[in-house]
Amino acid sequence: RIQILFEPMSDIIFIEESSDSNGSLLEKQESFMTLKVESLALVREKVQKKTFSRWCDMSLPDCSIDDLYQDFRTGEKLLRLVNVLSDNTSHPLQPERGNMEIHHRQNIARALAELEKVDPQHGISISAIYEGNPKLTLALVWHLILRFSHLHGNMERGITAEIHCKEWCYNYTDGYAGVDDIQKDFLGCWVNGLVLPAIINRKRPDLLDYEDFYYNMTPHQRFEEAFDLCEREFGVPKLLDVEDMERMKVDDMSVVTYIMALNKKLSDDIPELPVVIAELKAKVNKEAEEEDGASTLDDIYEEESSEDEGGGGMFAFEIGAGYEANRSIVPTISHEV
Repeated sequence: RIQILFEPMSDIIFIEESSDSNGSLLEKQESFMTLKVESLALVREKVQKKTFSRWCDMSLPDCSIDDLYQDFRTGEKLLRLVNVLSDNTSHPLQPERGNMEIHHRQNIARALAELEKVDPQHGISISAIYEGNPKLTLALVWHLILRFSHLHGNMERGITAEIHCKEWCYNYTDGYAGVDDIQKDFLGCWVNGLVLPAIINRKRPDLLDYEDFYYNMTPHQRFEEAFDLCEREFGVPKLLDVEDMERMKVDDMSVVTYIMALNKKLSDDIPELPVVIAELKAKVNKEAEEEDGASTLDDIYEEESSEDEGGGGMFAFEIGAGYEANRSIVPTISHEV
């Protein structure tokens, strides 16, 4: 008997082999990987649907999105969204007067025609939106986010949204303790909850005490406080939930969507680094050096020995196959074979 446990905060499957199990664990790997990848895809879709729905709500102050897949099927809310994003106020696209399928398809066709002006190769069909296709509806909103965002000019020059967001975040957080690896691991750096407080502190040092965030708060508390500050002070709604950001690998499209909304409210002009932040960085670096110097070879050997002894028949392998497996996390799932 094999028990498979999906860790909620990692992309690793732990397999516990009981005394009555037969066969090789590796023979089971393919089925385990399939189960994991399917679960990851569902979680990623759920996070994106929530984030993109909130982005649409933010862009449409006069109406709300209840179900993204269903609300766009008539084409009316989609037309409203395109009118707002394209700043088409003088001659807005008007929906059909009827309520039949042909009218709904015509509404969608008009919205897609407007999108084609800035994104001729979006590849999204009228039928996909009318039928409420989840993946293609999410793809449509993602194209709208990219093509009608603050970054559009940069994208025309070949700079992707993620590259622009990485550079913008790096410029705002350069010199802050705890976010040193933002260029090497852009998404991974968000997990500790310090990127957003650093951006806020750089723009408005009066809003938060970064040293207090660094030493005295958990990642959960950092995200909660930072999301509240961004909404209250900069007018950026909570497109993400704290739980979405506590995963080992956050959803890249959802994070980029939030950063672009924040980037639009703030500016590309980076204020000078506060003196107290430079002093904090020097203090943290000194503490790290002292801690590294205190670790002897005997200490390292004892730590490795204790880890080996605590194995208890548990084996672990990383999920390396599948596009979705590297982009999301699933809750703990127990499955017996």
